[in-house]
Amino acid sequence: MTKTNTQTEIPGISSEQIVLSASRRTDLVACHPDYLIERLEAHPPEKVHTLVIWTKNPHNMIKPGRLRDILSSYSQIYVHLTITGLGKTILEPNIPEWNEIVSMIPNLVEIVNAPERITWRFDPLIEAEKDGTKISNFALFGKIAEQIKKNKLTSCRTSWVEPYKKVIRRLDKKGIKLTILSKEERQIQAKELEAQAENLGMSPTVP
Repeated sequence: MTKTNTQTEIPGISSEQIVLSASRRTDLVACHPDYLIERLEAHPPEKVHTLVIWTKNPHNMIKPGRLRDILSSYSQIYVHLTITGLGKTILEPNIPEWNEIVSMIPNLVEIVNAPERITWRFDPLIEAEKDGTKISNFALFGKIAEQIKKNKLTSCRTSWVEPYKKVIRRLDKKGIKLTILSKEERQIQAKELEAQAENLGMSPTVP
């Protein structure tokens, strides 16, 4: 979990308030909810301007319990909700299928008080191959977007998986070979995603 003093980041807000981010690198909600509870208890809500949560599976924050009770005491929560369409596949075996995550959005909106406080992250886009079979989530974007828009979410961010060494190593262990898209191929995909999102009244951010 990281914190930012709002005096330097958000002019006009009390310098005693902070922005908490939990956590871009680790899904604390899904994987370490007890640790998240412990860290939140160390930061009185009145001292927190905004709590930013990053998760692929918000189940632990919407079910009745200590975490939901604590979250209800914060005045402003913003959620980055990642839904790639790869849940229960070889790439995300421990993540529920995308339609199950989408079904949690109404409860999530109730916690954050407005759908505008949730950004859907379709991230990363991936093209790969295993044993001659293509792996891709590109074609799922429109189907997922239609269901998400029904929950009045309008903000969407996406980017492509990058061939970092650690990414290649992880994929190699699963017998997966990453397909590297050219700049032109990415531009074609980006235009199609933007068109699909805009047709649904969503505001996409595609690099």
